[in-house]
Amino acid sequence: MASSRRTFLKGLGLGVGAMMLAPWRAMPLFAAGNAVNRRYIFCYMDGGWDQLLALDPRDPATYTKSTHNIEPAYDLLPAAYPRTVLQPSGSNITFGPAIGNLQSHADKMCVVRGVQMGTLTHEVGRRYFLTGKVPRGLTAAGSSIPAHIVDQHGALGYPLPNLVVQAETYNEDLHVYASGLALNGVGDLLAVLRDGPDAPDAKMRAILAEYRKRTSCDPGRLDPDGTGVFAAVKQSADDAEKLMDADLDKHFDFGGGATQEILDLRQRYGITDAQPNSGAAQLALAFQAIRLKVAQCVTVTLANGLDTHEGTWRTLQPQLLRDAFNALSVLIDDLANTADPDQPQKKLLETTNVVVFSEFARTPMLNNRGGRDHHLANSALFFGPDVPHNRVIGATSDSGMDALKIDPDTGAPRTDGVFVTPTLLFTSLMTNANYKIDKLRVNDTLPCLRPT
Repeated sequence: MASSRRTFLKGLGLGVGAMMLAPWRAMPLFAAGNAVNRRYIFCYMDGGWDQLLALDPRDPATYTKSTHNIEPAYDLLPAAYPRTVLQPSGSNITFGPAIGNLQSHADKMCVVRGVQMGTLTHEVGRRYFLTGKVPRGLTAAGSSIPAHIVDQHGALGYPLPNLVVQAETYNEDLHVYASGLALNGVGDLLAVLRDGPDAPDAKMRAILAEYRKRTSCDPGRLDPDGTGVFAAVKQSADDAEKLMDADLDKHFDFGGGATQEILDLRQRYGITDAQPNSGAAQLALAFQAIRLKVAQCVTVTLANGLDTHEGTWRTLQPQLLRDAFNALSVLIDDLANTADPDQPQKKLLETTNVVVFSEFARTPMLNNRGGRDHHLANSALFFGPDVPHNRVIGATSDSGMDALKIDPDTGAPRTDGVFVTPTLLFTSLMTNANYKIDKLRVNDTLPCLRPT
């Protein structure tokens, strides 16, 4: 169902009602504990990505179907794609032929290989990565990682702290304000940010503002038990009013806006009227939401249609991957060149973590239809301040590309080590920014994922 300004306000009312009726837990107005004020962009690649084409390549001159149970098949790709493994100058990371422009950012990224998914079911793998917990059957277990982050930060000036575009979001036991605002596309966000047909005019707004000012009271005087419920309600109302009055829609009008800002965004991200909700458009939304402090966490669907079991694998899979990686390269450029609004001496890439993932990988050998099926050994890609840079952690085997156990301190393969899982990736990422991880019910982390 499409979002609107009215449904957003109704949702706010329901949230406040839930706070009043449910067993109350005070809403933190500042970051809990020593958590760092980070921002996050989560990029989901829908369908299962081919890691031979992307983050875990193999040289076709060495690795073959007959010798290693690995079939790179780079020679079957359209002529525009390289036929071998890519490794830019100065990079410690190798890439497959579909990496596109993203390879230029090897010095800023951390690639994790051999992520053990334990499932070949789309829903299970997707929800495992979204929540950091193994699902209960097909049902997500626990809350989405962005909800955990927002829940611990509390009210830090983000009017829509958890934006989710064309992806699933969960809140099992966290504060209402941590819930993701689910959007079907960029247009839904515009509907939330713009005045609807029944919105009061400027004169009426001024009257209402004066009334609120005259009838306002100190919420602390209504809160003798110290729970903070009335302060939280007032904070929610104030945040909603600021959102409605901020005139933010002009920064997200990628289809109809004519400002130089919008024209530049359209050109950089390749946004077209024919594909207004493409992965590139969603990344532009994420960049604007982070830059303008609309949201602390943004989840986008960067690619769709990667489930290539048929012969279309040879054309569709590399095209979708390259388009996604090229758009991601633009986002990384923008984050690296834009000052953080709270810390102008730093760039956004120094305060924003970017996580790129899919529900699983694809088999190292082609099936009898010329495509690739689901494969357990996955990869993940990270940028930002809380991971090491220009580094590969983990590996897959040289025969059949199975996930290998690693030394948690070094990230190198070790037979008596541990498997890398989505849970360990997120407990590590959150711990590196001093977030609590108790709700993930795992205390272990990967020291090798700490920034160096």
